[in-house]
Amino acid sequence: MQVQHPYLQGSDYLKRTKVTPSLGAGDALLFCNAFFHKSENVHQGKRTAYILRLVPKDAKFSRTRLLGLKMLGQNLAVVNELLEQHYPDALETL
Repeated sequence: MQVQHPYLQGSDYLKRTKVTPSLGAGDALLFCNAFFHKSENVHQGKRTAYILRLVPKDAKFSRTRLLGLKMLGQNLAVVNELLEQHYPDALETL
């Protein structure tokens, strides 16, 4: 019997169940912070657009999580845009 890599097992499970997992708002932001490190050579504005496309339109954002991501200093354009959109008063207090 051939042993299958855990990733492939998960892939097979998703194919069988026809379930596509979606990223929550915080998960998408954390994933993108890890994936798009600020040292990568990405044209200005394209990174922001890509990340915001990953985040669901009806996502509920945690003010604390957004402020924490802002303190990390990565993808500030995205975090600032989301703060401005969901918590405009948070930018005034910083």
